Amino acid sequence: MRCQDRANELIDSYFGNIVNEAVVDKPEELDEKYTKELPLKIEEEFLSFLAGLKQELYPDDTRTIMELIDCPLKRDMILEDYELDVDRAYEEAKKVTFWERVTKTNHADVSYFKGLIKQYTEELLEHMTQDFLSLGESI
Repeated sequence: MRCQDRANELIDSYFGNIVNEAVVDKPEELDEKYTKELPLKIEEEFLSFLAGLKQELYPDDTRTIMELIDCPLKRDMILEDYELDVDRAYEEAKKVTFWERVTKTNHADVSYFKGLIKQYTEELLEHMTQDFLSLGESI
C-alpha cells in the first residue's frame, strides 16, 4: 500500500538503523538532527503526501486533507501521551554528566530518546494512515 510504503520511507530516511547505532556505534552525544520537533516535521511531510494522494484519488473533492482526516483530535491525544516523556528524554540525552563522560554511558539516554521519537512518529503516521484509509468510505 502506498501510504504504508511512504510512511516506512520517511521513518527509514530520518531514523535509519537506530538499533545498529545503539548497539555498535553507541553515540555519547545526541546528533542535532534528532530534535523534539522531528516527529512533527515528518508528520508534515506525510500530510503533504496524503494531500497529493487525495487529489489523485478524489480529484472532484474540494475539501482539504485537514478537513477530511481526524488529525486534530487523535493527534492531540498522541501529543499529550508523548510530550512529557519526550521533553524529559531529550534533556537527559543532551545532558552528559561527569560520570557519564567517565563511564561512557550517555549512549543509553541518546538511544532511548531516538527510539522514543521514532515510536512517536510511527504512531502519528499510523493514525494519519488509518484516517486517510477511512476517507474512501466517506467520499
